[in-house]
Amino acid sequence: MTLRQGYRADIVIRSSNGSPICVVEIKNLKNLSREDAMELRSNMIAAAMLTNVSYSMILSQDKGFLWKESKQKKPNSPPLLEFPMDNVVTRYLPYITKQNRLRETELELIVLGWLSELVIAPPAAETEPEKSLDSVGFRQAIKRARITAEDAV
Repeated sequence: MTLRQGYRADIVIRSSNGSPICVVEIKNLKNLSREDAMELRSNMIAAAMLTNVSYSMILSQDKGFLWKESKQKKPNSPPLLEFPMDNVVTRYLPYITKQNRLRETELELIVLGWLSELVIAPPAAETEPEKSLDSVGFRQAIKRARITAEDAV
């Protein structure tokens, strides 16, 4: 499993001063496992994509994985959080079924909308994944940030 060549992330969440807060990679593999996500993150570390970020996130339409990054990047670190993504996908595409696999570019558009919503006017944290993201301080960390797609880190 590999990432695209170069140093461009699918999505970067940046603070108001332009510093990267979170690098988001979309990998819409069916049944994306924790091990798959950890391997992808390891590749991101090798490509120097996580040098100055606080968080990294790998998302499929089924699951999301969030890491709190530290100065010492450990490629085999388990994610801080594993959360369901089905509520996010059905919020934007209410008629989609579990059998329908989105293309990564389609999922990226949904994730851009969702993250923009979290940054600008966060929905109440009554459902997943917002509830889990609140529990680790992620939504507070990205408050009033800006979202960019296909961005160099």
